[in-house]
Amino acid sequence: MKKPDQVPFKAVEFVRRIRDAHAAQLEGMSMEERLAFYDEEGRKAQTELERLADRRRNAQSTAA
Repeated sequence: MKKPDQVPFKAVEFVRRIRDAHAAQLEGMSMEERLAFYDEEGRKAQTELERLADRRRNAQSTAA
């Protein structure tokens, strides 16, 4: 079976965009402020991963 056409994911460009955005946001911040920024971003990412995992489990349970 042929997969639908997909746009290639450009990981290096993606990571560079994130890095550049973070550099702009963190400019002039103290080390404590930077750590707080990354702690908060990590919490947001963890919450999103948990939400996606719940959604996947719910989809699998209804498909069974």
